[in-house]
Amino acid sequence: MHTVLSLGVWKITLRLLSLGAFVVLPVLSNAQGVSINTDNSTPDASSILEIKSTSQGMLTPRMTTAERDAIVSPANGLLVYNTTTEAFNYNSGVPAVPAWTPVGTGSGSTTSVTASAPLASSGGATPDISLTGVVPVANGGTNSSTALNDNRIHYCPIKPFTDRKKSFSA
Repeated sequence: MHTVLSLGVWKITLRLLSLGAFVVLPVLSNAQGVSINTDNSTPDASSILEIKSTSQGMLTPRMTTAERDAIVSPANGLLVYNTTTEAFNYNSGVPAVPAWTPVGTGSGSTTSVTASAPLASSGGATPDISLTGVVPVANGGTNSSTALNDNRIHYCPIKPFTDRKKSFSA
């Protein structure tokens, strides 16, 4: 024997299924990050991607400068390893106008030094730095003295400091 459901029953059933989907789907699609690891740990709540290892590293996309520059509309913050310059580069610009900026090379070299008053710098990688104008000479800068005519910093000995355990002197 076949049971025929009326159109009203179908509408109610469809509405209940739709309501159930609206209740269940947000729970199932809870914004949660992804964790790649060997210990089955969950990712940190603030991370969309957490990669964890004590024996392997992460390998970012490697490409030449020409290949990097051929990326169409690179996202702000996109990171690649530039094999031409052997440095990580990230896009500090916008997709329409990328500005590839190298991440520190670790060489520790100085490319330029600048200064503001009361210091003056000749600039460049090996600058001459000198004092100019009025220079504070007391705590809080309440007293001042004009710079020496020869613009050199002179050594001024500090009075010896003594405490009960150690003695320090300049």
